Amino acid sequence: MCNGTRCRCLEALPVVVEHVNFLPSRNAEGNASVAPAEKTDNKESVSPTSETGAPWPKTPEYDQNAATKAGEASVLDKASVAAEDGQDEVGSTEKPCEVQDESAEKALAQARARKEKCEQSGRPFTLPRGLATTPLVGIDVPFHSRELLGGVPSFRALLRTKFDPQVLERQLPLLVNRHIPNLVATLFSLESSYFEEVYQATKSPFLAEVLDTMHLQLTMKAQLAHLLVVELLAYQFAVPVQWIKTQALLFS
Repeated sequence: MCNGTRCRCLEALPVVVEHVNFLPSRNAEGNASVAPAEKTDNKESVSPTSETGAPWPKTPEYDQNAATKAGEASVLDKASVAAEDGQDEVGSTEKPCEVQDESAEKALAQARARKEKCEQSGRPFTLPRGLATTPLVGIDVPFHSRELLGGVPSFRALLRTKFDPQVLERQLPLLVNRHIPNLVATLFSLESSYFEEVYQATKSPFLAEVLDTMHLQLTMKAQLAHLLVVELLAYQFAVPVQWIKTQALLFS
């Protein structure tokens, strides 16, 4: 391929010139045309100008600064033309939040209109999935919401039957300083400070009973492990979880 600035592709080819009576060039001193060149007997030409007398056009050197300025000028020209034509400015100035708010308002307006029409016709109203709505049948509130605290006692009762304290005690090496409950985003422990931390997140009345240091020391490890695991799981669906802090601890 040609390298642009100093191309010598044609010089590498044998040139035979028999009748060269075109491309007249004028010498620097007068107006007489240069005489046609003679035969070269299949010899390679020394330079593009030695055969015809007409110099090859010189490829201009690439100027990066000039190209940059030209590019900036073209963008400015486009912006000015758009402004003169009354068009919008180059690039969107609309914020993503504004777009989301507009979509939500439009979806709500459509939902209200559908609900009103259903009420007038006596048909049940169902909310479809849309850009701003994701209905979950049978779920009125999202998970990890304190609105679900009323379901903690029944869930706790179920969990207590699923875990054996003696088995949990044998599995403590797999839990202590290894398990990260996303309820508190800290490593599992049977220390009094950890019980206090979980209590502050859940306000569990069963954890409040063992917060006393003396009571904690007198309770067997199997019972403490069973109590802590059950309370962590029972409150997990009804308390905001610490996903970001949990990941930060994993990656640290």
